[in-house]
Amino acid sequence: MGRKQKNKGQRKGRAKKQKQAKLVDVYDLYEQAVQDPEGDVALIRRLFKGHYDRDPETLREDFCGTAALCCDWVKTGQTKRAFGIDLDPEPLGSARTRNLAKLAPAQAARIELIQGDVREVKHEAVDVTVGFNFSYFVFQERSDLVAYFRRALESIHRE
Repeated sequence: MGRKQKNKGQRKGRAKKQKQAKLVDVYDLYEQAVQDPEGDVALIRRLFKGHYDRDPETLREDFCGTAALCCDWVKTGQTKRAFGIDLDPEPLGSARTRNLAKLAPAQAARIELIQGDVREVKHEAVDVTVGFNFSYFVFQERSDLVAYFRRALESIHRE
């Protein structure tokens, strides 16, 4: 086989892979590769109950992306509510079409998705605030990280 023919075949293969890559749902891949929302909910509830001797009711998921954790949270009880906060509208859109759409209407109604900076968003106090997958590493300056942790602490309901 001549060199030109071999290169031409390689280009076709590369073009096919690029087309396939465009069809992939990056949020689906992320959820499958990185997240375990069901396990995370169980862990959060167990740790909270061990410390406060009660089951937590409200969750704030910072950097929520597709809000998979929020969705699994509200599935655990009729009184469970969640706030999902993310700066990027694209994953929040995916959260609405992929994950919230799979919930019963009453469950979806107990989730509030908020597009905004996690350091600035205000809402009612919650039992638990989480920022999983080291998302807070987006803060490169110490002052930004301190501001984030301050806001996270302020969001928690004081008993």
